[in-house]
Order: sequence, then structure tokens, then C-alpha cells
Amino acid sequence: MSNQGKGQKRKRVVGKNPKASVTPVQDEIAREHNANKKKRMTFDEDGAPVIDESTNGAFAAAATTTATNNTHKRRASKGAGADEDGGSEGGASNNKKNMGMKQKKRKLERKKHDKSFDVMAEIKKLWEEARLKDLSKEERQPLIDKLVKLCTGRIKEIIFKHDGARVVQCIARHGDTDQRQIIINELSGQMVELAKTTYSRFLVKKLLRHGTKDQRTKIIKEFFGKVKQLIRHKEAAVVMEYIYSEIASRLQRAIMISEFYGPAIALAIAASQSQKKPMTLAQALAADPDQKPIALNNMKETIEAIIEKGLLQHSLAHKLILDYLTYTDDEGKKELIALLHDAIAHILHTKEGGQIGVIVSAYGAPKDRKAVVKSFKGLVTKVAQEECGYIVLLSLLDVTDDTVLTTKSLLGELLKGSADEQAELVNNRWAKQVFLHALAPRATKYFTPDVLRVIVPAHFTDPATGEQVPTSKKAPEVRRKQVLDFLLPQLLKLFASSTQVLNKVVTSINGTHVLYETLMHASPEQRLPIFRLLARLAGENTSGNEEEEEAETKGTEEEEGEGSEKNTSTNILSDFTGSRFLSRVIKADPALGKEIAAAQSAHFPKWATQKGASFVVVSLLESPDEEVKAQATKVMQPHVQALKDVDVAGTKVIVKLLSGEAVAPPQPKASPKAKAAKPANTNAKPAPAKAKAAVQPKKKIN
Repeated sequence: MSNQGKGQKRKRVVGKNPKASVTPVQDEIAREHNANKKKRMTFDEDGAPVIDESTNGAFAAAATTTATNNTHKRRASKGAGADEDGGSEGGASNNKKNMGMKQKKRKLERKKHDKSFDVMAEIKKLWEEARLKDLSKEERQPLIDKLVKLCTGRIKEIIFKHDGARVVQCIARHGDTDQRQIIINELSGQMVELAKTTYSRFLVKKLLRHGTKDQRTKIIKEFFGKVKQLIRHKEAAVVMEYIYSEIASRLQRAIMISEFYGPAIALAIAASQSQKKPMTLAQALAADPDQKPIALNNMKETIEAIIEKGLLQHSLAHKLILDYLTYTDDEGKKELIALLHDAIAHILHTKEGGQIGVIVSAYGAPKDRKAVVKSFKGLVTKVAQEECGYIVLLSLLDVTDDTVLTTKSLLGELLKGSADEQAELVNNRWAKQVFLHALAPRATKYFTPDVLRVIVPAHFTDPATGEQVPTSKKAPEVRRKQVLDFLLPQLLKLFASSTQVLNKVVTSINGTHVLYETLMHASPEQRLPIFRLLARLAGENTSGNEEEEEAETKGTEEEEGEGSEKNTSTNILSDFTGSRFLSRVIKADPALGKEIAAAQSAHFPKWATQKGASFVVVSLLESPDEEVKAQATKVMQPHVQALKDVDVAGTKVIVKLLSGEAVAPPQPKASPKAKAAKPANTNAKPAPAKAKAAVQPKKKIN
């Protein structure tokens, strides 16, 4: 490219800036500069050009003028924001601060035009003092009285502002009944609008929480007839949930939920106020079956709006969805399940939410179940420990044909933590039910009738034949075997990992249930490592009596000091649950008795004097294995006379067994129903009617 072309390009680039202008002198300078590349200019410390004598005069003069002007401009701009030493003062930041101060002043001037400005300033000043947490009731009450006096007549004006709402909340919280009544009277008819506002909805909750029964009833009545509308509102839905789940009575809850069923059913339920129990949806539909499609359409419309707005976390919505799934047909279930399968993990904190999860997993298609399982990723441990959540895991294990998915995604995530974390899950009241459902499905000794009633097998009605078709294709026995084949080796590995883990499980009533069922499903070779650990645990910290064990443990803790780890493990023989578990397993499998007799027979005389350990010795003396029984008898026979003086229930049984006396099996206590079923004495005279009231109180046993 020629020199002229370069100059033209530079000229065009400069021309892009509308503020820049190319003078004829500058154009001439550029051409001269390109023609004489070897001639360069130098500048002094101040930025002034040093003229080379060989440089063309016109070029030097023009360059000198331009450079000097630019230097003056730089110095002027620098001096505007610099101090004497040339350091920058941050002129830009100062300008921002000044602008902020001006805006605050203008805002304050605007507020001063408000007639209640002075009063609000005083109110906020009092509120700042009254809201302090360290104030006593006597110190706070005069401040609250002044606030009430200033706010009376102005509550409607200030309640919709964030600062005013907090002032009125303070009065509602710390004021007395009469002061709260003043607020309720001034806001009468405004509760619905307050519930829709971000700041004032907290006042409604405060009035409901601290108000009297009559005050609560008055507030709740303002929402009747508008619940269906408010449950779709983001702010008001929180207030509706608070009323429904924590404040409302049974009748008030029934009236609130009836608004979703249609006007006819709502009127029928409201008319049942005189009854002890309000009318249910089932009773209303039985009285008027024609209302069923109307109720289902109304519920479906509201449910779709709730799902669309992401308000599924409320128990009021859970009740509505459960009612719809209960009374709709198979097609209605399928349509709603397709909308719910990704959100099940977020509704398991309520009883109704857990039942919805069971219905979705039971009646859903394979892709719906897969979606539910995937939505639990990272949450399985938390769901298993939820009182209302673990039941969904039981249902998924019960109906999902893809056992590879359920075992890896559900059971695999439960057992992926450390040994201590897995032991905590086994000992958890709710999580252990997941393991027991795989080991002993639907066992009545582990599962309540309510749980068994919920996780029943689901069926669809075949539209062609009208027959009931199960929702799962795989046989239940095959599915359970595949789940058990995955779970059993994992549990055996956990229980045989260390004595510390095993001790933690054996001394927990929940853990012993899982451990016992695991041992009963394992082969003799698989049980042996756990039996050896149990025999070792039985001999640890074994002393003459329980008081010595406590003193020894206390002394050890004092020696270790506060900064060191304390040995919090409990000897399984001194623990009621642990000793009872050993006795149960010894009777079920003599192999454990052999291991204990081989390793700990020297401690039998000491165990015989302890409350829990003595019954372990009893189980050894009554063992079905003759070798174990003979060894235990041989060790204990020389100590019969000494044991006769020990006042322990288990020791007395040992003495009878060693003396050859028959030991009567323990008789179960008669239940109250059995006592009531005893035939009455027909010869006895009837007691007077007043005698029923004269019931003697039972004596307390100290």
C-alpha cells in the first residue's frame, strides 16, 4: 500500500469521530511525515517538541503549535482534580456523594409536605426504642401506649408502608388485647387487601398469632368466600396457609377447603356448623352425586393455576390435590400425575403431600416413576428421614419394575456415605422403615395399619374389558428379591465394618430391628463375622456391676480432658436394648451362643448379677444347642449359693434353672379389651347409679 493510501485510511478513521476535525495544516503535516519517515521529533520532560534543524520549517512550526496546545489541555485537566503534590482527590466520587446528598434533601423536602410528617417522625422514634429485645415489659409498655395514642386514626394511612407496617406489628405483638382490638377495628374490612401486600401481610399473621379467639374468628371470617382467589396470589397464599395449618379450627378449615368444590357443596358444608364434625366431601357427594363433575372441574382449574404459579409448597394445596386424585377417574389421575411428577420432592413435608407422592408413584406410568426417582437425586437421605416422606420411597420400591433404577438411585444413595452416616440412617425412626420394607415387606410388627393401608397395590380399570389391571408388570416376588439381593450385602458389610458401628446399632431399638432382619436373611457364613464382633463387644468394659462401669467411664473422661475425644460407646450388656437383642438372637441362632461361650465364659458369673446381662446368661442356659447349654451350666453351677442372695430378676431365673426348678414362661399382660370381655358376675347385686361417679383414683407408685 502506498504512503498516500495510508494517509487516506488514517483520515477516514479520524473522521469517524464527529468531534474530531482534520485541518489543512494537519493534513499537510501527515503527508510530510509519511514522506520523511527518517525525520523524527523528540519531546522534553514537559511534552514540548524539540525541533530538529533538518526538519521542514512548516512541519516543525505546525507540530510545535499542536503539541503545545495539547500539553496545556492535559495540564489543565490534571490540575482540576489534583492537589498540590499532584495526587488525585477522587473528584468523581465527591460528585457522586454530592448528588446523593442532594437527592436525600429533595426526598426529605417532599416528605415535609405530608401533613403527618412530624407525627410519623415521632412514631418511628418511639418504635426504635420499643422494638429493642432487651427491654422489660414494664419499660416497653409506656412506649407502646404512646405509639397506640399516636397511631389511632392513622393506621389505614401508614399500614401499607414498610416502616408503618412494622410499627403496627410491634403494637400487635407487644400490646394488650384492647390495643390489638383498636387495630382490628380500624382495619375492619381491609384484611384481604392487607394479605395481598408484601409488608402488611405480616401484620395479619401477628394479629392471628397474638389475638384472642374472638379476634381470630373475626379476622378469618373476612377471608371466607375469597380463599379460592387468594390461594393463587403469591403473598396472600402465605396468609391462607398460616390460617389453614396453624390457626383455623376443624370447621373453619372445612369451610376454607369447601370453596374449591363449588358453591353447592360449600353451602352444604357451611350448613353443618351445628354438628360436632363438619360434613366431608365424601358425605356431600353421597348426598348429591350430580355435584361430583362440578367439584372436580373446580378443583382441576385451581390446581392447574397453583402449579403454574409455583405455589405447591402449601398444605392447603396438598389437601386440594389429594381430594382430586381420590375422586377423579383414571384419566384424570394420569393427566395430573404428568404435571406433578417433577415436584414430589418439594411437597413431602405434610401428610397429604406424602399420600400424593404414593399415588403418583403407584398410578404413574414408568416414565412418571422414573421422573420422580430422578427428582430425588441428592435428596434421598433427607426424604428417608421425613415423617411423611419415607412412605414414598416404600411405594417406589414396591411398584417400580426397573429395580436397577430404584436400587442404584434410592438405596445406593442412602448407603453411599461413611459407615457412621449409614449407621445413623439405620437408627433413624423413619429411614429404618425403608430397609425393613425390603427385608420384611408389610410386616405388621414394623408397619402400622395406616401405612399398610396407603401402600396397597394399585390397579387401573381396563376400558375394553372392565377388569382391574395392576399398574406394575413384574411379579412382586421377583421385584422384592432383586431389591433384597442389592441391599443385603451392603448391610452385612456395614454391620461387620467395626465394633464401633455395631455397638451404635445394637444399642438402638430402631437399629436392632434392621440388624435382626438382616441376620435372619443371611447365611450362616455371612452371620459369623457379625457374631464374632458381638461376642467381642459383650466382653468390652465388663466389670462387677453397673456402678463400677459408670465410675470407670467418668474417671476416663476426666483424664482425657475437654479437648480430646470421649468414648461415648455403651456396653451392650449394661444396655437394656443391647442385652435384650443378644438374648433374642441366641435363641434364634445357637451360633452366636457358641461364639459368646467360647470367648466370654469367664465373665458369666459377673454377668449373672447384672440386670440386663443376667438374661443373656439365661438365654445361654436355655440354648437349643446342648454344647452351649452344658458349658454355661458348668461355669455357673459353682456360683449357685452366692447368686441366691442377689436381688435381680434375671439372677433368680438363673438360680431356678441351675437348681432344676421349672421356670414358668412370662405371661403377657391382659389388654383393656380382654378385661372388658370378661363375663360379669350375674349373682352380684347391681350397683347404684351414683356409684359410677365414685371411682377411686389409682395410687401412684413412687
